[in-house]
Amino acid sequence: MGGKSLIVYDADCGPCSKFRRLVDWLDRYNRLDYLSLVKADESGILDSIPRNRRHRSFHLISVEGKVSSGAVAIPNLLALLPLGSIAVALVHKVPWSQNAMNFVYNTLSRLHDNGSCGYKAGSTTSSSLIDRRRMDEVVAKKQTKWILNGDQIIGFLRSFL
Repeated sequence: MGGKSLIVYDADCGPCSKFRRLVDWLDRYNRLDYLSLVKADESGILDSIPRNRRHRSFHLISVEGKVSSGAVAIPNLLALLPLGSIAVALVHKVPWSQNAMNFVYNTLSRLHDNGSCGYKAGSTTSSSLIDRRRMDEVVAKKQTKWILNGDQIIGFLRSFL
């Protein structure tokens, strides 16, 4: 990794790729590298994470090798970004902030769950996700909830910058 933390994300998922681009845009100090979940799986980087959880969220691997995932990784990720230490301090001072962060992350990760992400039983390659994608398309059509798309989320976040 060369002294940088590593974000492992699903490069085949539109919302996940937009999240990666947003983080890369915010990473003014160039403290992060990026790797697809498939390549991370193939290289063994994610062996410490149970296989059935690897494609459920993004993962942040610190320079020291500590792995955090999903909403739990957000404060660690924020700390690497400009002014992130201020955001992390607020997260730690406000008692309900981790619950709020979990809610927001889980809500946004529905975009991921309704997309291309996940494993087909017994498989490890991204090409095996085709059946999961078809199933998720059917599920997405049946849902009646309003879900923000990735462009709306990024636009919303940029309005605060």
